[in-house]
Amino acid sequence: FVNRQDQSRVPTQQLRQKTLIHSLRVTGKYAPVAASSLRRKPGVFWGEFHGMVFNQRPLDDYYRYAKSVAKLDFCAPFWFSYGTCVEDVWQQVKEASRRHTEPGKFAALAGFECGTPPDDSHRCVLFRDPEKVPPIFCDSRPPAQDPFHQSRLHPETVVCKTLPEFYETIERFGGVVTGHFHTRQYDQEVLAEIYQKNLRQPAREEERIYELMRRGKRFALAGTSDTHDSMPGNPFAEPHLPMAAGFTGVYADALTADALLDAVVARRTFATSGTRMFMNFQSNGQPLGAELPIDAPRLF
Repeated sequence: FVNRQDQSRVPTQQLRQKTLIHSLRVTGKYAPVAASSLRRKPGVFWGEFHGMVFNQRPLDDYYRYAKSVAKLDFCAPFWFSYGTCVEDVWQQVKEASRRHTEPGKFAALAGFECGTPPDDSHRCVLFRDPEKVPPIFCDSRPPAQDPFHQSRLHPETVVCKTLPEFYETIERFGGVVTGHFHTRQYDQEVLAEIYQKNLRQPAREEERIYELMRRGKRFALAGTSDTHDSMPGNPFAEPHLPMAAGFTGVYADALTADALLDAVVARRTFATSGTRMFMNFQSNGQPLGAELPIDAPRLF
């Protein structure tokens, strides 16, 4: 253990004084998990909740790579909201999601990313049922505010000018908001990316997320790619980026957008830096994401 400020080693006695504040009697047991259980209810599904389609390659390419090369169970390709709101782009996103969804085999999720006011924090949005969702615009960055660009927005676009308006709109249309390492302040985000390709100092982001938890925030954790090459789950780093794609394991009752997002809201996820590791952790019979009284006996 080291001090964050100067990286000096923390004396053992100081550690004891800080950690032995509340003692608990902890008991545990270990039972091997058969590999055959991986796809049984509530199976673990692998995928990622955040990738980008910056290079304008077709969405079909993105989903095909996810299914045929990366062998994911689900994925979500994003454009920024100012891109999905132009003309019929959002309709194309929804059609691609519908076209590539294979019941019981693959969930093609639909959503977008925003540079939200007031500080341009990036936030991502996913929808359970995008069919009745109109284009939603929320982006405070200068390119998104260009009058010529805004003149091309679809006439049914819902424009959100403030962060509370954005949250209210997403909730009204059945969506969930997820975090990003560019999310400066967490509020109604139900998921945080603890690992992704663009993190140049992953340990610092881990510490930031843990500090948010210590302050009382509650959210699921994800490993993603934030890929800019239309290859979700690509095991190799992209040019100028330090790391390969991460993955998210999700305990869900079914391989559908609705079930996956239910699991996210219930915090039944875990993140890895690329390994598809099966993890089953319970305390007092409660699954990942559950909250227990602090004075309850512990059985792990």
